[in-house]
Amino acid sequence: APDHVLCWLVLLMVGGFALKYSARLYPDSMPGDVQLHLNRWNALVRGQHFIDAQHRGLPFPFPTGLYVVASPLTLLGPSIRDVFLLLSGLFEATGALLIYALLVRTAGSQRLGLVAAAVYTLTAGGVMTVWFAFFSHVSTQWYQLLLLVVLAAAWPRYGDGLTWWGIVVLFAQVALGHIGTFINMALFGVLIVPLLWLRAHTLQEKRAARDLLAAGATAAALV
Repeated sequence: APDHVLCWLVLLMVGGFALKYSARLYPDSMPGDVQLHLNRWNALVRGQHFIDAQHRGLPFPFPTGLYVVASPLTLLGPSIRDVFLLLSGLFEATGALLIYALLVRTAGSQRLGLVAAAVYTLTAGGVMTVWFAFFSHVSTQWYQLLLLVVLAAAWPRYGDGLTWWGIVVLFAQVALGHIGTFINMALFGVLIVPLLWLRAHTLQEKRAARDLLAAGATAAALV
């Protein structure tokens, strides 16, 4: 980003972190809400990798991807509660950069990218999400944004080995991070891959659609 845009992006990151996570630093801020994740993390480290959760009476597997990623950081000394708060704050703050990069890449507009990053950071929806400690949602959203940036930047060169495996890993991170996001992404993929193939103008673009399908199927098989 040019210097005059970069300073605004830094301000959005700092402001977003402060707006969404400063209250979380108070030890008694909604302790029961955070405790839900602590309980599930404790189940994971005791060996229960498949956590059966209940949502409106419907049992479903609660993804533990965030807990697996966060656990090694506790070896550095901080408690898992502090690790959750810090990681979520960093995911949310740097999400503005991903939004900016995605819009610049797809729309070719620095101004539109900056406006989108500001809307993402300052509107109420994101603040509500982080206040209720949806740590798994926040981290999964970050992985999904990074996946979209990679897909936009690499199109139609999905067949490159490093790019293809990066797409697989990000697909898997989304799937293992939040069950609702995984379902939405899978349904979207089923719709978008045939459309990409039908709208392809070159053989390379047709191969890219097939490579994307193969990456999604590989990640789904792993999950």
